[in-house]
Amino acid sequence: MRAGRSSQGSDAAAHPADVFAQLGLMVFALLAFCAPLASASGLGLIFLAALFSPEARQSFRRDPLLRWSLVLCAYLAVEAAWATIRFPETWAVQLRFLGQWSLCLGFPVLAWGLRGRPERVGWVLLAAFAGLVFGTALHLRGADLWAFRVGQQTGFQMRAGCAGLVWATALLGLLLYAGPALRAVWGTPRLWPRLLFFGGGLYLAVYTLVASQSRISWIALALAVAAGVVYRVRDSWGREDGAKRPYVLVLALVLVGAGIALNTDRIGERVAADRVVVAKILSGDTADLPLSSFKYRYYVQRFGLEKWWESPWFGWGPGSTAYLIKLADRKELVNETDNGRMMGQLHNTYLEILMQGGLVGLGLFLTWAAIFAKPLLRPEYRDRLPEPLGLFVLGGCSILAIWGFAAYGMIVENWPYWRCYWLLLAGIAHTFVVYPPVVRAGALHT
Repeated sequence: MRAGRSSQGSDAAAHPADVFAQLGLMVFALLAFCAPLASASGLGLIFLAALFSPEARQSFRRDPLLRWSLVLCAYLAVEAAWATIRFPETWAVQLRFLGQWSLCLGFPVLAWGLRGRPERVGWVLLAAFAGLVFGTALHLRGADLWAFRVGQQTGFQMRAGCAGLVWATALLGLLLYAGPALRAVWGTPRLWPRLLFFGGGLYLAVYTLVASQSRISWIALALAVAAGVVYRVRDSWGREDGAKRPYVLVLALVLVGAGIALNTDRIGERVAADRVVVAKILSGDTADLPLSSFKYRYYVQRFGLEKWWESPWFGWGPGSTAYLIKLADRKELVNETDNGRMMGQLHNTYLEILMQGGLVGLGLFLTWAAIFAKPLLRPEYRDRLPEPLGLFVLGGCSILAIWGFAAYGMIVENWPYWRCYWLLLAGIAHTFVVYPPVVRAGALHT
């Protein structure tokens, strides 16, 4: 297999700003999922390096996505200002959410630091996974891990929903890279360390994903894996070597299914409660729903639609959701499973955007999302990359898009980890749009 080279050439004569950017990338990736607040130091290095790089400024000027990001930020700033005038006591929250949205739209800076080089992306992903494993290991009980025993829903160092998202994406990456990485060293002494790495990584990823009890993450991963299986079956049709047949991907579904089966009692309780709630909602009997997470999602999302209808065009401002829920002071919006606290989010990213920004804000967001996603869906985007990397980018973005139907990453509890997850995923996806490799690479590390 051929090793791909980026159009930017060798790192040998790198600009000092590029050296600082690479250092910042590694620090950011390594700390992203074990010390997310400290990872801001790496992020700061990347942004600082971009300020002093003439190439970075040229890259940003020719990036249409960045221009739309500025338009979206300007709209959110106007929305935040208007919401502050209407609800003066929310000024700090409006400012915080405006800052969070602005930071999330800054991933082209990470794309510049990666320069469209698969080998850089490989090291960044490896560092991020190492940090994720370390952060999770600090909160694991060894006896439960070895017995594959799941107790209460947990995300270990993260909230359970966010942990489900991160580990589902990590599991997808391990599955996609396991086959090519093992075939490359088959029959050599290097095979055993890689078998240990992927075997241990897959076991831990399946365990933590099951422990998160994040059903939307399971669904998202299953759909992404199914799409990967279809792609590989179609791509290997008629081949005799079987190199791309989806044995490992199919094994993943078996492993996740086995993990769920070993913990059917605990998981069955949550699924059974939700089934009763769904049946009552479909029958129109919503007055006294039984205790379930789905019950609170139903009530709070119905509230979100009601508030959006009161201000359909421009919404209520980027930081207004929790304030409006508190102001309503409705009994059904008190989460009895969370120490009797009021709900603080709508558990749906797209509904949050609709309620906060109105139809105008949602339209701007969807336009921005289309500009971001359109290059990723072109065949030449995937064809220029090592196959595992191309499928990982598309699969990771798909998992996040599906996860957004049942969760929201901007809340205080999710934000530190979700921010790191999004910046890494979006930066990796976008770097190959701005800096497309010249030829298809057969392996990730060159």
